[in-house]
Amino acid sequence: MSIVALLLVVSSLVPSAPPPARAPRVAAGPRPLVAVPAPRLVAAVAPTRLGPALLCFPIDPGGRDTLPAPGQPLAADDVVPAALALLASSDSGLLHMETLRRAVLRLQGGDGLARLVKRLEDEASARERGVSALRAAGLVPGADLLAQAARARFDLAYGRASAAEAGLRDADLASVGADLALVRAALPKDAELAFGAALVAWSRRDTTAAALHLQDALAAARGDALLARNLCATFGVMLDRRDLDGLDAWARSHRDEV
Repeated sequence: MSIVALLLVVSSLVPSAPPPARAPRVAAGPRPLVAVPAPRLVAAVAPTRLGPALLCFPIDPGGRDTLPAPGQPLAADDVVPAALALLASSDSGLLHMETLRRAVLRLQGGDGLARLVKRLEDEASARERGVSALRAAGLVPGADLLAQAARARFDLAYGRASAAEAGLRDADLASVGADLALVRAALPKDAELAFGAALVAWSRRDTTAAALHLQDALAAARGDALLARNLCATFGVMLDRRDLDGLDAWARSHRDEV
């Protein structure tokens, strides 16, 4: 049953509140679609829990520019180049996550998802070739170059997992976990990428890895209001934990599971 159909069923089962006393008489018309208070409706159906984690939970990038939301004007042929330009313009993990989410949602159907993943693969390979070339020449790659290579690898892993959620069958998920482990080793203090890695691991039903990456993100979240809001709006909903302490307790209890 679709989320819209489920909402209609719930609204038909819950009686409407009585009209206020002395309310003026009005002409009969169609009844409201949903006549229950919002908190009761959310508790009854929790629609965000019914869909895939990487696609159904918008990420707040903190006011940074990203792709237009699905339904807003953007030509299909422009989605991939626009997404890549945005990824190259910022080091924000939150921006990368939301840009990839919107790109995948826009590209469902046809060959759009495969084209996006291929471009992400090309970008990650190019970054890694640059690092390898410097090392082969006896030079030490700079920290910025290594960070760019790690972020490109994160984008590829996040893009593959998101595309798989959207229906791409040959998304090649075998290396996603290893890729995110490499990103963690290269950028251990990037809490936004840790948050993204936790979402990918959760999407792939790898609870232990999700808990590990989530703890990395939580370590910085108490001093980062934007990250904290995003954690509570995603994992807080999925795990029914209302604050950072609840999320931390869950992560500690699951990170060492075998």
